[in-house]
Amino acid sequence: MRNVKYLLIIFFYYSSVSLACDLCALHTPIEKNATDAGNLTLSIAEQFTEFSKLQKESKSVENTNNQHLNSSITQLSGVYQFDDRFSLQTILPYIHRSYKRVSSLGMEDGTVSGIGDLSLLVRYAPIRIQDDNKLFVLNVFSGIKLPTGDTDRLNDSGHQHTEEHLEEDDHDNHTESHEEHETNHSSDHSNHLHSFRHGGIDHSDEEDYSNISAIHGHDLTLGTGSVDVPVGLNLQYIEGRKVIIANAIYNFRTEGDYDYRVADDLMYNAILAYKLTNNDEYNFSAGLNLSGQYKKKDKADGKLDNDTGIRSFFMGPAIVLNSDNAVSADLSLDIPMDINNTGFQAVADYRIRAGLNYNF
Repeated sequence: MRNVKYLLIIFFYYSSVSLACDLCALHTPIEKNATDAGNLTLSIAEQFTEFSKLQKESKSVENTNNQHLNSSITQLSGVYQFDDRFSLQTILPYIHRSYKRVSSLGMEDGTVSGIGDLSLLVRYAPIRIQDDNKLFVLNVFSGIKLPTGDTDRLNDSGHQHTEEHLEEDDHDNHTESHEEHETNHSSDHSNHLHSFRHGGIDHSDEEDYSNISAIHGHDLTLGTGSVDVPVGLNLQYIEGRKVIIANAIYNFRTEGDYDYRVADDLMYNAILAYKLTNNDEYNFSAGLNLSGQYKKKDKADGKLDNDTGIRSFFMGPAIVLNSDNAVSADLSLDIPMDINNTGFQAVADYRIRAGLNYNF
């Protein structure tokens, strides 16, 4: 079982793969001695994502003004094991983001930083099958995300712009642009939606996007201002040197500050790894990480926010180093294979994740 325990540190229950949900990415290590009651694992994890590719309705747009967002999320995590079935995890992120975007006054450079939203998760293993060389475990987990992060950017009042008139298609969730209306447009047209809080510039149906912001208030916020409920599954299969880890999580979200509601989303990933070394002092594994997300559009003041929907798929290498003294580290690179988005957004160019874990 020593070799199996080393491999159990494979490092992510799930990962966030879009800008709209970048703030909720969680690093969740699986403890080396996961079945030991009273076991405690402390972790620090870093996730860096660069967003500088601009897309309008999934089509690339030239980034003439070098608009970009660099997002760093540093997370402190603690996992306490009650027994071989139940464990409790606490995650507190610190977020730093630097950006350059178009605003009503010209180009704007800035930074935002601070504590993000606190998460508490309870995990339970209804199925656990293991012998000397094989492990099969199914974990279910759920919990609560508390609104501890600053949400001033959700209002982004200094960068509001003339609202764009949009028509919603209730059947396929697509929208099409119409001519601009004044903000006091009659409430009789309730089937028309208005997107706003997008960096101070009017989104008109034009081919030149050089004067339109791709970095929005909801991209810069440190929290959602809402109490959310994540529900997920984690599957582990380890036999000999082969490792398969598969995860899926659905986030049930509520309305937050400034009448803004982040849309529910589904996130998933799978890790296919192989143990390259096998000794009593350290263990080195390498593999492939596949991940993705599906998210519909957020709502602001009860109206769909056009620049928030996304469907994405990432792939990249992952490595894990474990030592016999309870210390482990991991590193992965996520490369976008396919990103489909609504509206006009800056999407991820790449994502780097790293973690350091200590098991007591």
